[in-house]
Amino acid sequence: MPVDYVKFDRDKLLPGALGFSDFKCIVLLSGRLDQAHMDNIINWLLDEGAVYVMAHGQDCEKFHDNVDDAVMALGEGSRFVITTWHNEEPVSEVLWFGKHCADHPDFDSNRVVIVDTSSVSRRAEMLLLYNSV
Repeated sequence: MPVDYVKFDRDKLLPGALGFSDFKCIVLLSGRLDQAHMDNIINWLLDEGAVYVMAHGQDCEKFHDNVDDAVMALGEGSRFVITTWHNEEPVSEVLWFGKHCADHPDFDSNRVVIVDTSSVSRRAEMLLLYNSV
C-alpha cells in the first residue's frame, strides 16, 4: 500500500496538491494547535480528497470533532469521511490500524498519507515504522 509523508509547519504555506484523492490519512498531532492551524490542515485534507482521517496525539479528539464539523458544513451530497481518534495508543498501533483495518465502504482507499505536525521532520522514522507494521 503506497504511503506518503507530509510535514505541516505552522509558519509556512500549505503543501501543494497531492495529485491523487480518496486516501486515508493519519494525522500525528504534536503539541497544541491553535484553531486556525487546525482548520488549515482539515480544509487541506478535505480539499485533497481524504476519505478516512485518523487523529493521534494531543487534542486528537478535538481534531476528530473538527473534521466531522467541517464535513457537515460542506452539506448534503459531500463525500462521507470516516474519522477516528487515538489518544491512548502508541504511534505504531495507529499506523498498523491505518494500514490494516481502516477501510471505507465507498472508496478503495489504497493510499495512506501521514500528516505530521511536529516541529521536526520524522519522515524516515515514520515511513520505516509504517512499513514495519
